Amino acid sequence: MSESFGLTIRAFAEEVGQHRNWVSRRIQEGRIPRNKDKSIPLEEGKKAVALILKEQEAKKKKTAVKKMMKSELIAEDLPDDDEPADDVKIALTAAEVVKAFNEARMEEKRAQAELKKLELEIKRGDFVSVAEVKADATAVAAVVRERVLSMPSRFAGLCEGRTQREIEAVLEDAARDILAVFEKSKFVEKEQ
Repeated sequence: MSESFGLTIRAFAEEVGQHRNWVSRRIQEGRIPRNKDKSIPLEEGKKAVALILKEQEAKKKKTAVKKMMKSELIAEDLPDDDEPADDVKIALTAAEVVKAFNEARMEEKRAQAELKKLELEIKRGDFVSVAEVKADATAVAAVVRERVLSMPSRFAGLCEGRTQREIEAVLEDAARDILAVFEKSKFVEKEQ
């Protein structure tokens, strides 16, 4: 049938709310999939973008935690005139920062793992573009519609002057012809 349908870089960028240069960079990095015709499959692309954004958010959290840790280390060195230094409070705060840092690092690793898994599944062909399935279904439906609508004129002459059993055989052949169209779809499992 038809090749997988996708969007141009500009249309995809508008769809996901990103600049087209951002999308182009992610394609060059191999993080957003493309069809053979260089278009971007919508569903797979959206999943890849979601994972990329999730990964970027995790990196932002990690950076914020690092900045917070640095500022706390500097604050530890400065004397506080109003309140005496509380070593327990500083240790507890540092432990919380380390915990937040580790959580951000784990979130980043999870996002990277999900992205790698999605990329592998796309390469294996485990994902099928919604647009590709719709295009195939539309093509099959058009052929079925054409054949069903042509039945009266095609078979009226064949049925004239025949017995009921002969007419049934003619109509059965016509029905099998129409059903054969479904088997030509690339999304129908073939019987062994």
